[in-house]
Amino acid sequence: MKKTMRKIVPAVLMLLISAMLVGTSTYAWFAMNNKVTVTGMTVTTKVKENLMIAADTIGSTAVQAEANFKNSLVQEKTGLLEPASTVDGINYYFTSSKNVTATGDALTNAYTLYNPSTPDVFDGEYGLDNGNNTADAVPYIDYVFQIKAINGNEAAQIRLTKLDLTYGGSADAGKAYRVALFAQTISGTIPALTSGDLITILTESGAANFTTGEAVNSTSGTGAVTYCNNTSTALIPVAANTTAYYKVVVRLWLEGEDTTCKNDTYMNLSDSWALDIQFDLVNASSAASAVQNINKVTTASKLALLTTDTVTDNAASNKVVNGVTYYAIDGKTLNAKQLYATVTTLTTSSQVYTIEDDIYVTNVTNQVSITVAP
Repeated sequence: MKKTMRKIVPAVLMLLISAMLVGTSTYAWFAMNNKVTVTGMTVTTKVKENLMIAADTIGSTAVQAEANFKNSLVQEKTGLLEPASTVDGINYYFTSSKNVTATGDALTNAYTLYNPSTPDVFDGEYGLDNGNNTADAVPYIDYVFQIKAINGNEAAQIRLTKLDLTYGGSADAGKAYRVALFAQTISGTIPALTSGDLITILTESGAANFTTGEAVNSTSGTGAVTYCNNTSTALIPVAANTTAYYKVVVRLWLEGEDTTCKNDTYMNLSDSWALDIQFDLVNASSAASAVQNINKVTTASKLALLTTDTVTDNAASNKVVNGVTYYAIDGKTLNAKQLYATVTTLTTSSQVYTIEDDIYVTNVTNQVSITVAP
């Protein structure tokens, strides 16, 4: 049966995130334009009471050193994200650009399973294959970390309570982003190069696939995909009276079967993306809810350029978080939050931050342009 598959050429760098997406084709899945600009995407993950977080890698099998666990984590990943389709967040499929009609429909249900050991096959469909057998494009990007939970005498849950995809610039009507949440207890050995157990797959509110409820699940067809649609799925159970460690993977991709996955939706999005995530440890009986969807927020355009003489260093305005001093930048806010820097003289390499409270720091460098004063 013929499948409608639209096309998109975005470029994305990830965890708090920034991405530049450009393209010229109007077909659904494939862009034959290789002039894709990649910027950075940063993901910020915060944890609340009785939780700590540490950076990790996809192939790790052991608990991180205790000194590595903090209250928040900022990760930046580089990758050119191109559309793919999956029902489980593990096996990703794509189709040949020769299998797409002028309307964006697939001529036949003929798909290829993405194989990371032969990346040139995937690259080639987007005009990116340079014969180097390295991944110039990827079907998904992973943010990998460990969470430490210190639980009391009642069964609890680590709940994903915030999943905000923020875009700084003109409105984005696309809903093709998907996020899979994986988690696994670190007890004994975790198989290397695996993402753990699938907790849930989240989508934006109102997102729809060409065939309702289906995405590609084989080389010859589609199958049902279960998206998170209630508050009981985006959570990780924690036993009572335990200190437990969990390996967590947040996997982001652009779903090729989404009805908005097309260039004319994404090609004009040229500012910054940011992914803001939060986990809370709550009693299993608590009424507090977990997220049901990716929440997409459109902010104003980038701020005016910052110059070297805008940073104030005095006790009244400074913030000290985890032993690091943050200096207020005079008269500069982002979404009504004061901007800070860790230096008193800004340069083109300065990092700029907002501080949610005296514990959590959010990196917003990719949403602010910085220049050296003339």
